[in-house]
Amino acid sequence: MKKVLIIVVIIIPVFISCTNRDGEIIDLIKSIKNQNDDLKTQITALKKTTDSALVAVLKVNSLQIATDRKIDLIQSDLKTLLSQIAVLNGQISSLNTDIGALKIKIDALQAKCSELVAQIALLNSSNLTSLNNGLIVSYKFNSNLAEDVSNSINATLIGGVYSTDRNNILQNSLELKLPLSFVKMNEVLQNVSNDFTISIWAYSLNDARLINQSLDPSGDYVSGPPLLHPTHGSNWGDINLNSGVGIYYGKNQIQIVEHSDNYVAFPLVYTGNLSGWNHIVLVYQSHLPKLYINGQFIKSGLISKFKYVHPSNGIDKTTYANYSNSGLGRAFSPGAEPNINIFKNFEGKIDDFKIWNRVLTDLEIANLYKN
Repeated sequence: MKKVLIIVVIIIPVFISCTNRDGEIIDLIKSIKNQNDDLKTQITALKKTTDSALVAVLKVNSLQIATDRKIDLIQSDLKTLLSQIAVLNGQISSLNTDIGALKIKIDALQAKCSELVAQIALLNSSNLTSLNNGLIVSYKFNSNLAEDVSNSINATLIGGVYSTDRNNILQNSLELKLPLSFVKMNEVLQNVSNDFTISIWAYSLNDARLINQSLDPSGDYVSGPPLLHPTHGSNWGDINLNSGVGIYYGKNQIQIVEHSDNYVAFPLVYTGNLSGWNHIVLVYQSHLPKLYINGQFIKSGLISKFKYVHPSNGIDKTTYANYSNSGLGRAFSPGAEPNINIFKNFEGKIDDFKIWNRVLTDLEIANLYKN
């Protein structure tokens, strides 16, 4: 019995001791497990961080690669541009050489131009001076009938008013109105025949009655608004040898008129648009009429059949009929037809009426128009 009891006493403490040790171990294992779990959590978190860092690194590497490629492309383009710049520099250098040569040529041309301008100015001055040579009638109609040359021929204004000219300068032209407006000279122009020039600026408000160019006598004495009455040939002597020349001028036709006893003919007729202001120049050269408009030669007419052709200047003292009220802007008046006939009266404006006892050259006529 005692032996058994001893065994029991020995076993019980050992059991109790084992039980306590197991608890510690279990607690240790739990602690280790918890630490292990914490480590796993940290490892998981670290892995996520590492993965994110790796992704970031990959992105950086990808961006670096793309950047490197762009840098390579830019460097390639830069090399190309540098090459092109080198070529352009060579071309510029060549151009600079050419420009230098061109500048020398340009300087020489400018010097030549200056010389030519001076010569042109001199020529224009001499041409303007030459336009006074042979000038025997000149009226500017600048608010008066004062004549620019001295020839003892005076003018009288009947009706009409001073008005704006082609440059819109006031009181610088003469406006003729219906029913009665014209300029009458006191003397017939003598000692001029066959070679002469008549110049006048005109602005007609009416059309002419269209006619054909012909040397055959016409019964149509007044077919257009009379810019300048054609003086009767008897004012210069034998009616079979002499005729006077006048100008009819409408918006649609210019008619050059020759007049002697029972003779009115139209050796030069031009049809065209003549609206507004126009510079009309009539040249007779060896009996041949030539027409210029605004500085340009227009046409030649038919050679006169009279031995002496004279420029009319705005008066008619013939005793073969009564044309005493004829002149600049009025024709064949009183005559037989009613004086209110629009073809016997010019309605519009006139300016700068001039006559030369010589033939003006084409250049002089062009300069006359420009000046």
